[in-house]
Amino acid sequence: MSLLGFMSVKLDKQQTLLERLNEALLMVQSESLGRAADLGFNAEQIRAAKETLRDFVSRLREKLDKDKGGEELSVVVARILEGQFELNEWLEELAKLEMQLAQPAPLPPASIPTLEAVLAILDEELTAAFNQLYSH
Repeated sequence: MSLLGFMSVKLDKQQTLLERLNEALLMVQSESLGRAADLGFNAEQIRAAKETLRDFVSRLREKLDKDKGGEELSVVVARILEGQFELNEWLEELAKLEMQLAQPAPLPPASIPTLEAVLAILDEELTAAFNQLYSH
């Protein structure tokens, strides 16, 4: 497989991950706002969405804490480490978020910006990678 083909497959996987995470975030946000039923989401979909997000947050926290968790998170970790918040602050926020996502209760609205920040990093990096790949 050519380098271009390899990179394209890798970016497609990252795009699929980002789409899954954004869909899960939408479901969790709608539940937090009491609008899940209005948008057609049922309890099982919300539970699965929370599990998807919790799994991602867990892997990200592990990657930040022990530099384990796969290549897909390397870019997010690098951006977090060069950001304005201390590593310990991120670890604490992610641990709290992971615990909240494991609960059957709606995610507190104050926790949503942390998820949005991580997904924004993924989105920015994916867009930059696609631009770089297809600008050649």
